[in-house]
Amino acid sequence: VVVFSDGKAGHTGQATAVAELLQQAWDQRTAADPRLRGVAEPFMRREPIEIRYRSWWRRGVLMLAAAGGAVAWSSPRQWLRWALTPSSARALEQAWGPYAVSCGAAAGLVNLVWSRSRSAQAIHVMRPPWPLGRSFALCVVPHHDRAAEDARTVVTHGALHTISAALLAEQAARHRPRWPLRRATQMGLLLGGDTRGVRLPAALVAGVVEQALAAAETLDAELLVT
Repeated sequence: VVVFSDGKAGHTGQATAVAELLQQAWDQRTAADPRLRGVAEPFMRREPIEIRYRSWWRRGVLMLAAAGGAVAWSSPRQWLRWALTPSSARALEQAWGPYAVSCGAAAGLVNLVWSRSRSAQAIHVMRPPWPLGRSFALCVVPHHDRAAEDARTVVTHGALHTISAALLAEQAARHRPRWPLRRATQMGLLLGGDTRGVRLPAALVAGVVEQALAAAETLDAELLVT
């Protein structure tokens, strides 16, 4: 499984989560069938390939070429070399896999073109880039994107992530010595930033922090804020 990243940590995490689900499915199959053990290891490429375009207009031309069928009638590799930075194009040429996972429109476009050149199954997380949605083998779309579930679209009711009990235990063991945590309970508060259509004014943040402090006092807990 090859993971494509558009440079956004949240998108990379969701694509990696799908890749890990595929890895788990492979592990289950190999456990049930001794003939498959040791085949195609490692199944998942751990380092995502970051997608960087030379310019916004080259990305637009690549989108039109993919939608109009021009990429299918010519060399997808040449199109990727033309549209992407040399480092991104080189990384794509050196990668191979029967499955490719992307999240975000910028990575999804390249996923589709690259998968066609490798006869791979293109899987995309979130709403796929228009008008290429029906070209993906599978789309995993959150419910708030208002996508209709069908044979090639899975609708989720939350964002995918790579957090597990084992990962939490590992991170806790690694970071606990850094902070003088003395109480039995800790609370975590994660504050994001402004984004399209959503703003976090100082008064709102102050109110959230005050309520978190009050809850920590009631629970006799320590509060960790990011």
